Amino acid sequence: MAAQTGNAAPVLSDFEGQGAVYDGLMRTLRDGTFVHAYLITGLEGMGKRTLARLLAQYWLCQAPEGEKRPCGVCRACQQVRDGTHADLVIIAPGKPINPDVRPDMKSIPVDEIRAEAERLAQAGFTELVLTGIHLTSYGRDFTPRQTLLDAIRAVQDVPGVRRIRLGSLEPTVATVEFAQALRTMDKVCPQFHLALQSGSDTVLQRAATTCACTVRRWKTCAPFTRWQRSRRMY
Repeated sequence: MAAQTGNAAPVLSDFEGQGAVYDGLMRTLRDGTFVHAYLITGLEGMGKRTLARLLAQYWLCQAPEGEKRPCGVCRACQQVRDGTHADLVIIAPGKPINPDVRPDMKSIPVDEIRAEAERLAQAGFTELVLTGIHLTSYGRDFTPRQTLLDAIRAVQDVPGVRRIRLGSLEPTVATVEFAQALRTMDKVCPQFHLALQSGSDTVLQRAATTCACTVRRWKTCAPFTRWQRSRRMY
């Protein structure tokens, strides 16, 4: 198959040739029966990487059920297109992984976070959002090790900041210690966005079985249940 895109943004229907292969691929996407891995081969310039990105967008797209996939506009589709999605690694032939596209997890030092918060507060910003890829893993690359709570405390102590919000959190952050610590920080807004696919064990187990190509972090809702307990404390 080869892409016939012109100057427009590519879509899956741009790929032509080998009709049986294309029809079979589209059928697996519609039915949710795609396999663990696909090997896309061909000459340079045929659109192999473009097709791979579109497939990744299809699998990771956050569009509501029943709407066009990939939508091309949701956060996941944009991150795949930019090469910054946490579950996407782009490897060019004969070249190592580009560290500028997919760097190793690197936390911003607490002192830098505090200094940036102070700069923004002095500029008149009263509400700050702490965000990043795998926000819950903040500080694991430090020695001695730090946590997301250290970053939150740094912003909490900055005069002029009235509200602190957090980006997407994984259920692993749902600990009693985390909830108790947040209770002592009056600037943290009591609203969280959890990266949870479902609160049903059955749904998660089915997803892990039928969608092996997509990273499935949770096969039971135990982390969600743990979060509910700690949330009541908060």
